[in-house]
Amino acid sequence: MGFQNIGCPAGKEFTGNSIKQYLKVYFPQWLNTYNFENYTNFIFNAEINNTKVNLDLLQDDQQQYLLEKKKAKNSFVTAELLNLGHFIEWIEKAFINILETTQDPDFFRYKQWFEANDGFYSDSTQKFLLDLKSKTPLSAPQFDDIIFNKIDSLSKDEATYFLTLMYLDFVKIQGFLHSKFEPIPKEKPKQFQVSDKKYNHLKDIFIYPNSYDACVRVLKTVDPPILNIENKYIGNEKSAFVLWIDILKRHNLIVKTENDKVYSQLISNEFHPFSISEGLFRKTSKRAKEKYDTEFNHLLSQVYQSVKT
Repeated sequence: MGFQNIGCPAGKEFTGNSIKQYLKVYFPQWLNTYNFENYTNFIFNAEINNTKVNLDLLQDDQQQYLLEKKKAKNSFVTAELLNLGHFIEWIEKAFINILETTQDPDFFRYKQWFEANDGFYSDSTQKFLLDLKSKTPLSAPQFDDIIFNKIDSLSKDEATYFLTLMYLDFVKIQGFLHSKFEPIPKEKPKQFQVSDKKYNHLKDIFIYPNSYDACVRVLKTVDPPILNIENKYIGNEKSAFVLWIDILKRHNLIVKTENDKVYSQLISNEFHPFSISEGLFRKTSKRAKEKYDTEFNHLLSQVYQSVKT
């Protein structure tokens, strides 16, 4: 429902007739839907609520989920500002052409001038708009017919006034959108300091050093895989690492510690830029167990048997 859906005038001709044709398309949409009040109270929130973010993150990593939500909102805001900017630029050009002026348009001053002199027109434009807004909701064809007939009869000054009302309202929406953009600091590579100096690398916690490669290979072998051949995280189930650690401990393949931070930091260092918080180690997710418990047990049991003998 945002400005991406209605686009903006594409024409480069700015004759009186062409401007009126565009007004017939966009003025009713602005008056009915894309005005500041309706946009800020309804459209914006509806669009943000509809942004698509991987819901798995909500369970696996709430901080990452919120970051992705913020990125999705910023993406929408950026696209809206781009489309709205094109619309505002078109109105500025139309204003200059319809009044045949070379000066930069001053919409606020024009609005003041027009409203002070609107009584010169036989059919007050301001009264027409107020009456239209006060009517009971009309069907789309009825509403459009009233607007179209009015636009056909507009004088040059009245057409400019319609453009002015849209422009000033769009500028308010533009300011609103700018206020909703949340700058995201550029992510710096995370460098973790392992709490227990005894373990500097993930391999250090493996009781049988020659089992390390085989145990990591399990993360690439399961279906769906968690790591690619370059040891980069490609899954969408961070809790799989928690289950992996649990089963490694169960098979006595790694050192056991109550300090979950050791596991989270060593894994984050090993598979950088992937990172996993220690909070995830407090409980293994049901979804991770359903996906990987059987395969992890089977494959890691084989590793244990091979290194033990």
